[in-house]
Amino acid sequence: MGPCTGPDDKLFGKFQRQWNSLDKTDVTNASDTLPGKIEGSETLSALKARTVPVITEALVQAQPRDDYKELLQLVLLFLGETTVDEIPQKRPGAHHHARWMAKGIYALKLFLLQRQFQMTSDELRGITSVSLFVALVYSRSWALASRADLAPRVDLES
Repeated sequence: MGPCTGPDDKLFGKFQRQWNSLDKTDVTNASDTLPGKIEGSETLSALKARTVPVITEALVQAQPRDDYKELLQLVLLFLGETTVDEIPQKRPGAHHHARWMAKGIYALKLFLLQRQFQMTSDELRGITSVSLFVALVYSRSWALASRADLAPRVDLES
């Protein structure tokens, strides 16, 4: 992920323009690309173990916005907990710097479609870091944010 030179992210804009030419069924998840990165790390493995059930439960509940649901679905696909057949691949939308949710969705999609979309090694490293953060830290807190009864505990754990 390169330097910020304006209101829009250039990598995300390029990805959006190439979207129609990408095969959305040819995805690479974290288990495929980062062998041992999550499972080989006690910390990352523990984060995954506590995140997946929360995301799975959140997807059973109605989500107030489609992008909320899309983020949660992409997290499960990124973590290798679901297949691409079970998740609709929506065309990327806005890619300005103001919406963190959009950045998370773009990062996950870029990671998943990395075999087909050319990125520099620095861009891929940045996308991988953001995807790991979104999948293992952010998504769990996000999924629990609407539960007022859990909010204090979630704040302390995050």
